[in-house]
Amino acid sequence: MSSSEGDRLASRLERQLKDGPGGLSEPARRRLLTALVRDYARAGAAASPIEEGELTADEVATTVAAMMRSADVTSFELASLFNV
Repeated sequence: MSSSEGDRLASRLERQLKDGPGGLSEPARRRLLTALVRDYARAGAAASPIEEGELTADEVATTVAAMMRSADVTSFELASLFNV
């Protein structure tokens, strides 16, 4: 997929989802989030995954906590990621 195709797809999804929940089924949401996280990780995570100020701290924390539960991340593993 070219970057212009990706940009068009992202814009279309963003418009579809702006009206609130219900734009995607739960399985589709999981597949899309999984693909985006995997793509971000493969790219080397050099840039921020989100635009500054686009999401609230609550939105980020809720999503990250759910992802960590899904991946069975332990507090030890989390600490080792941040060299704590």
